[in-house]
Amino acid sequence: MTQSQSKMLWIKRIRALPTRAKQTIQDYVVKVEKMQPDQKKKIVRGVIAFALLNLAYSIFSIYTLLSFALIVAGVFVYLQINIKEIRKKGLITYLPAKHQKTLLQRSLFDVLCDMWFIPKVSTYAKAIATPFFIKIEPTEAIHQFKDLAPEARKAVLTKVDSLFKILINSERVLSIYCQAP
Repeated sequence: MTQSQSKMLWIKRIRALPTRAKQTIQDYVVKVEKMQPDQKKKIVRGVIAFALLNLAYSIFSIYTLLSFALIVAGVFVYLQINIKEIRKKGLITYLPAKHQKTLLQRSLFDVLCDMWFIPKVSTYAKAIATPFFIKIEPTEAIHQFKDLAPEARKAVLTKVDSLFKILINSERVLSIYCQAP
């Protein structure tokens, strides 16, 4: 729906209202159109917050909502106090001595790499992905697998070879999968 169509729809709705209500709504629409986008966003956020509070009030009793608000405020104040303390002492003082030593001697990036990148997986990924990202001859691509164990090399080469044969001969694949039962 375009903006002009939307305006026309509003005009039709306004014509059905009493005269005083029409003027009030038209004045309000003019005010909203003149507002800056930031002001419109604040109003929308306020309406959403009001709707959420209204929903929460309809679901829970007032005592439950007050208790929840006190809990949230308490947690907020507690975190503010702790954040000030952490900024004074430093975050690393709250870690065990072993972790402090590790983080002080090595970079965080090195620690994360050691945790996530297992050398075997890296070797397999490099051997399989290299031909796709670097223009090399097929014989050179096969030599990429020389770092792998012999059993793994044979398995990967046969699986990749059969996969490429299937992908290249896609008409055959379509005929296989599209046959009527």
